[in-house]
Amino acid sequence: MDFNEYKKAKSKLASIAKEKADQKPSYADDRFWELTRDKSDVGEAVIRFLSLQDVDEFPITNYLNHSFQQHGQWFWENCPKTLDMSNPCPVCDYTQPYWDKGTEESKAIAGKYSRKKNYIANILVVTDPAKPENNGKVFLFKFGKTIYEKIKTKIAPKSELITQSIIYDLWEGQNFRIATKSKGGYVNYDDSAFLDNAIGPVADSDEGINKIFDLIRPLDEFTAENKFSTFDAIEKKFNAIMRIGSSSTKATKSTPDKSSGVNEMLEEDSTEKTTEKVIKNVPEEEEGLDDFNPDDFDFGDDDDIAF
Repeated sequence: MDFNEYKKAKSKLASIAKEKADQKPSYADDRFWELTRDKSDVGEAVIRFLSLQDVDEFPITNYLNHSFQQHGQWFWENCPKTLDMSNPCPVCDYTQPYWDKGTEESKAIAGKYSRKKNYIANILVVTDPAKPENNGKVFLFKFGKTIYEKIKTKIAPKSELITQSIIYDLWEGQNFRIATKSKGGYVNYDDSAFLDNAIGPVADSDEGINKIFDLIRPLDEFTAENKFSTFDAIEKKFNAIMRIGSSSTKATKSTPDKSSGVNEMLEEDSTEKTTEKVIKNVPEEEEGLDDFNPDDFDFGDDDDIAF
């Protein structure tokens, strides 16, 4: 827009300003596709995982994060152990003693704060019954361990009875049906599966495949160093939400004391709540937070998350 066009259109400034001022902030990233579910958490759609534009790169990235609610506030931070499992993380330091204790109550409390595995890939939406306007579009898709294990079983089967399939190949890949249900109070993806009768190219012609190829996004941004706060910044935020009065030294971080409020929670939850209720303190989906699934959590182990 040049100066003269701007001058003619400047009467719109007031209405646009009011519209934007009244608009509620959105934290959703419209690059991501999400499955629509009904009130019973039932939903289904068919998608296709896509290769990256660089054939040498694995088309699924992953990162660890901590997300929970405490004292009426939300805590969201990517875990530094994503970059290197030897990196210190104040939240992991505080949860580890509860994994080590090994009781159902202590593991339930640790699970509330524990790091969670998240996977991200490019997908083509083949059929989205709830939102057909998404059909044929390329999105990013964030998912958990249950779906990733199904992918891993197809691309690197451990049984001779399972035929290997490079499910994200643009010509010879395989469609995937996502199906959810409610199980034990959580959203369950066990019924999701690759469709053996839906193997082939993502489009009817090379021209169509090329159009999809051009829409594939790189994934490096999700594990870039600028996505991770410093130890001190995470500790300050964690201490504040946990109402920890004083900053502990690194030598004592792995053993939270009574002042941390975590031990107080352990005593309260073990006497007043069942283990199931404690686990359900983990936040459910809100403003882009993934569905909670106990299988998605990194229960205190230090396995390498790199592919």
